[in-house]
Amino acid sequence: MVNKQNGLVRFRQSNYGTTYDREYGADDYGRMRTGRDFIIATMKQTLKPENIFKIKSILEIMHSNITTNVSLNIAKDYIPYIVKFDQENIQSEQLPGESELHNGVWLFIHEKE
Repeated sequence: MVNKQNGLVRFRQSNYGTTYDREYGADDYGRMRTGRDFIIATMKQTLKPENIFKIKSILEIMHSNITTNVSLNIAKDYIPYIVKFDQENIQSEQLPGESELHNGVWLFIHEKE
C-alpha cells in the first residue's frame, strides 16, 4: 500500500520498505504511468467549471508544496492558457525497448528502428 504521507507521484519506497500497490505498477513504467494519470486527473479536476475561478489559489497551494525553479509569478502567467487547455489532447508515448541490468545498473535499451 502507498503510504499517503510519502506521496504518490515518483514514489519509490517508503522508509518502512513499502512501495506502490500492485495496481500502480511497482517498476519505473508503473511510476511513469501513475505520474501521467496524476497530471491528467489533476487537470480534469482543476478545469471543472466550479474550480475555474479557484485556479490562482490552487496554483499557490501547489507551488508551496513543490520544489521548482519556476517562480510563482511566472507560473501565474500561464493561468489564461490553462483555462483554454483541452486535457483530452495530452499524449505521451514510450519508446519501444527493454530495461536491462548491466554491471549493476539498469539501462533502457531502445529498439534500433
